[in-house]
Amino acid sequence: YGASDQEEFSSGLLSVSKFEELLYAPDGGKAICGGLDPFGLNSISDECAKYMAVELTDRQDVSQFSAEFTLSGEPFELPAGPVNTVFGVFYKRDELSLRPDELASTFLPDGRPEISGAVGGQADVDGEDHNLDLFVEVLVPLAADLPGVESLQTVLGYRYSDYASFGGTSSYKAELLYQPVDPVRFRGSFQHAVRAPSVYELYDPQLPSFPGIDPPDPCSVGSEQRTGPSGAAVDALCLAQGIPVDLLPTFDYQDTTVEGFGGGNPDLQPEKATTYTAGIVFSSPFSHSALESAQLSLDWYDITITDAINTYWAAEFVPNCYDPTFNPDFDVTNKYCSWFTRDPETGVIVGAYEILRNIASMEVSGIDAQLGWSMDAGPGTVGFTWLVSWMDDYLYKTDPRDQAMQWVNTGCCPTLPEWKWNLDARYTIGGLTTSVVWAYLGEFRSYWEPDFDVPSTNYFDLTLAYEFDAGYLHGLSLRVGIANVLDEQPPIFPDYQQANTDPSAFDVVGRRYWMSLNYAIRPGAR
Repeated sequence: YGASDQEEFSSGLLSVSKFEELLYAPDGGKAICGGLDPFGLNSISDECAKYMAVELTDRQDVSQFSAEFTLSGEPFELPAGPVNTVFGVFYKRDELSLRPDELASTFLPDGRPEISGAVGGQADVDGEDHNLDLFVEVLVPLAADLPGVESLQTVLGYRYSDYASFGGTSSYKAELLYQPVDPVRFRGSFQHAVRAPSVYELYDPQLPSFPGIDPPDPCSVGSEQRTGPSGAAVDALCLAQGIPVDLLPTFDYQDTTVEGFGGGNPDLQPEKATTYTAGIVFSSPFSHSALESAQLSLDWYDITITDAINTYWAAEFVPNCYDPTFNPDFDVTNKYCSWFTRDPETGVIVGAYEILRNIASMEVSGIDAQLGWSMDAGPGTVGFTWLVSWMDDYLYKTDPRDQAMQWVNTGCCPTLPEWKWNLDARYTIGGLTTSVVWAYLGEFRSYWEPDFDVPSTNYFDLTLAYEFDAGYLHGLSLRVGIANVLDEQPPIFPDYQQANTDPSAFDVVGRRYWMSLNYAIRPGAR
């Protein structure tokens, strides 16, 4: 069982009723706070600012309970060895509770939100999902101790999951493990996997927002949609969506944002993934102390995700409504047209639902490599582990009819350099280990500004760890370290609005120091 309780505080918000009370008071609010002057720089007094200021507190609680029962054994034996099996039952329950501040849902008599800058009308949210799984996995030895076949095994697995949110679904896998000689192992696998939407994705509140679009609005009088070969059909569609007939000849919307909503989606379905892998592992055949521990692995992977859960942006689905590729009949009930509405008086888009949806597909492929080595050196042991990743493709589609977008080597969604690696070098003497980690992210270019190149980034971390193994301190470990030793600053590029960088890929904090203590009670400690 696990639970997380979060409180989010918002300050600097304005009470509309108190602002208007001061604004329309006969004495200009002098009796309340000395008078309100809303014009000019620093014209509002501290007293009036405090009188109008509002703070909000939102609370979110998330909990998860899970239980699993497994039964494993060797029911029978084949000529190549025993068959290993695992049978299991798994149960999980997730719960989400959101309690927004009551002031955020307070309205004025004319229907306007009481708090300026807050999302009005946010209701309490309670969501839950639970699932019961049955699974089995079998390892079958096919051959062993033959010429050219030291070991040949297959692993088969199946899992059935029954979710309260969408029903039953199956996942399965098949693996082949082949070792022709002792230093070399081949491995390959096929897997069909399913990921259910989380309680966040299902029940995150759909709150008012301002989705971005590429101006002009397709119904604008000078848009490429209305002036193109399907202009008459587009005109009819704009009228069917609610633009007044007398406004259509002059309708023109050039803003880059519209009114809408963002958040989760209780109608989400599970993602489905098909994965193929093939790899080889080399273990050192040499007995020399400098070579005997070396090991290299190379693994190719190809993953295709269908019905992937992601946000469908208004900048994509609004123009799709008027595109014959996605709406050949220019039908007002078309999927993309149903994701937004228009004000019946002004014709402006007011309800663009930029929420999570099951998009078409994502395809990812590449190669991962791992090199490990260690040897005795002086009074201790020196070694390293080097993890290298090369990404070949990351193709993203929001519709099967779309041309796939290539995200590899770009700063889009998230940052995906073609090359990256992590090298951990360490030296151990007794209970003391010193390690230096080098993290490398290769160069890439801006997705939206292809001529903007971002150079590679290097981070170095230093750690000292000591484990006590005698006396009353047996079981105590002390670790201290410096993260981002060289104080490397994050690169600045135009694909992100979060301080013009990607906090999920780059360190935005800078050099920092840390220490941790861990104590484990171990049998036999004195």
